Amino acid sequence: MLRKIFTYQLFCLLLVPLTAQVSVEVQTDKFDYAIGDYIQITIKATGDSTNTYYWPPVEEIAPYEIISAQPIDTHTADGKTMFTQQITYSIYEEGKYCFPQVFILYKIKRDTTTLLAMSDSLPFNVITPDVDTTAAFKPIKDIKLVTVRDFTWMQILLLAHAIIAIAFLVYFFIIRKENKPTPKPLAKPIRPLHEIFLEQLRALDEKKLWQQDRLKFYYSELTDILRDYLEERFYINAMESTSDEIIEQIQHIPEAKGFTNDISFILQLADMAKFAKSRPLANENVRAMELTVNFVENTKIIPPTPEKI
Repeated sequence: MLRKIFTYQLFCLLLVPLTAQVSVEVQTDKFDYAIGDYIQITIKATGDSTNTYYWPPVEEIAPYEIISAQPIDTHTADGKTMFTQQITYSIYEEGKYCFPQVFILYKIKRDTTTLLAMSDSLPFNVITPDVDTTAAFKPIKDIKLVTVRDFTWMQILLLAHAIIAIAFLVYFFIIRKENKPTPKPLAKPIRPLHEIFLEQLRALDEKKLWQQDRLKFYYSELTDILRDYLEERFYINAMESTSDEIIEQIQHIPEAKGFTNDISFILQLADMAKFAKSRPLANENVRAMELTVNFVENTKIIPPTPEKI
């Protein structure tokens, strides 16, 4: 029993300097709020700029109604990075409340261990505003008469013009063209495989899903494109394989094994965003897209050059 207590105390002493590297703080603009007031919450996290941080989703921070949430502001100076996010809540029942602790996951550079930093909880009150019952009632305003004009004739005229226009369009674009011979479509040239997938990646990038805080959808589409490319290009079962199984398979492919670390980085970020409910940073989202594009471009099939006779 004494040995277990000593081991637990030693673990706590080792954990303190690690968690102390990152500080998390929660602030409110005031202590007392009226029912329905906007409750302004500011979350700040400060730590070493070389760490990798995972910000929690807004809807999981506190169980109150969210009015608005500002994007995370990042500021780096003197080797430290500060993250700041402002969230506005509203509560419609009187009582004493306590804003819960905010948990930030992070990793130290060159260390695979996931560490945890947390804030203190923050108490505040929601009160019912006093009503002045001695004030006189304001008089009810008189009913105003409103003149309504009859525009039935104008509606009938517009409807008649619309029917004439539709009849003309049907004749010109459908009936008139029925007698014209339809040209046979030309056979489409077979597109290179890498062009098809690069076009899909560009289309995903233009959707700006992660910029709209839709990280799960962004990484789901990105990994689907990557897995589909691996199947079409290297004939491996990537769509039904786990991330570890994919890494194991590409290590035996000469053209792809040089990109093992890049693909592992993409799949780990995607797994964390989809299943661990973590929040990769903006630079990691951009990096995941860049590595996928680079992998497709550098493993494309180059058709052989015809030999001269």
